[in-house]
Amino acid sequence: MTSSADVLSDGIAPLARIRAIVPSLPPSDRRAAEVIAAWGDEVLARSITEVAEAANVAESTVIRACKRLGFGGFQGLKLAIARERRPESEMVADEIRAEDSIAEIAGKVFAASAAVLSEAATAVNTATLEAVTEAVVAAQRILFVGVGPSSPITQDAAYRFRSIGVRVDAPVDSLTQHLAARLLERGDVCLVISHTGATRETLAMVDAAREAGAVTAAVTSYAKSPLTEAVDYPLVAGGKQLGFRVEAMASRFAHLCVLDALYVAVAMHREPNTLDSLTKHHAIATEHQL
Repeated sequence: MTSSADVLSDGIAPLARIRAIVPSLPPSDRRAAEVIAAWGDEVLARSITEVAEAANVAESTVIRACKRLGFGGFQGLKLAIARERRPESEMVADEIRAEDSIAEIAGKVFAASAAVLSEAATAVNTATLEAVTEAVVAAQRILFVGVGPSSPITQDAAYRFRSIGVRVDAPVDSLTQHLAARLLERGDVCLVISHTGATRETLAMVDAAREAGAVTAAVTSYAKSPLTEAVDYPLVAGGKQLGFRVEAMASRFAHLCVLDALYVAVAMHREPNTLDSLTKHHAIATEHQL
């Protein structure tokens, strides 16, 4: 069974680690972790008593939560945050409120996206990314799977990988995706994109792909979820909770960047086939220009 720590990079920023692991914690520990995540850098000026009171838990629970998050304790957590502390001038994406102006909403959304990309750079486990790259290079066929907001991401990924000569399939509807997963063969790759990692249809497709003998991988936002438990290679890159589903929206950019990194890595491993395929792609694209 894959643990939360196993799917995260060793160099992940402290607050990014907390946000990725929070959903997997027991209720009391989760409350403490949520307070720490909400306070962010402000926790450096707070005491363990303040955290415990805000979360309505015992101080011992705060310490236990910090240890489960991968720190030695509350002081270890504060030291880790202090090392990664960003300049005061850096824009921080605050919670979006109903009274915010259009300019404030736009600023917070842009800041959230920037923060997600910054955290994703440290969150993604590069060893896992390398393993997925090798699996894709060796595969005869790649199936991209995603439902709801993740579906357009699968279409973008399929287009890019197809342009370098990789045989890909990315059905739009979940029924066809499920059928395609069943028809995969040993050595093929099923790559799933899911923000929550807890969508029933997505998990069913992973099960079908595994039964067919395919390698399974996922790009998702949380280190501990049914999806990270189910796939061979989970790639975690998530976002900050801002309300109004901004977290899920901003996480799309992180997921796209992970897939772009995979695309470039696969392209480099497939030379000179990549250059030949890109030449054909460019020629076809030119034919469609006015």
